Amino acid sequence: MELNKVPEREMVNTFELAVVPELREHVQGVARAHGATWEAFSTHLKEEYALEDADRVTKKSFLEWINIPNKRLVATKLFREFEKRFLQLSRVEKLTLEDDKVELFLQSASSELQRELEQLLEDRLEDNGLTTDWKKVVEAVDVLAKREQRRGKGMEALLSFSKDGMEASSRWVKVTEN
Repeated sequence: MELNKVPEREMVNTFELAVVPELREHVQGVARAHGATWEAFSTHLKEEYALEDADRVTKKSFLEWINIPNKRLVATKLFREFEKRFLQLSRVEKLTLEDDKVELFLQSASSELQRELEQLLEDRLEDNGLTTDWKKVVEAVDVLAKREQRRGKGMEALLSFSKDGMEASSRWVKVTEN
């Protein structure tokens, strides 16, 4: 095999031929601005496109997020964040993780939330005792959201009662002082 040395300027000028048509004009502009050497040109492209990739959710970043402890999210917020990140995965990555989606969601939950979800997702027919049906997870999150809402309303009533009680007792003190 014979190797030919290609001048850097020619490498920069012909690089656009290897790029998809949608990006060709942009690459030509980068070549005009930063194409003095192959190193400067390639470094600029790497910096520009690496930033885009840093924001992209990959299987690796998705699994890293799942393993972050103490997310301190209630069921509905955890569910939304999980779905948002899952939907940003590539089609192939989604397909590889689809069978484990329920298990991954449970792993992303705090231990307390995980226990509550596991109780709601019990399925004696499955090998691990939990459902693999994502629709059942949606239903379980809805149940937990309703419980949380009831708890919140109960707390609001309690706070309202204690606030009214405080005002009543302070009025009673003022009346008795006069």
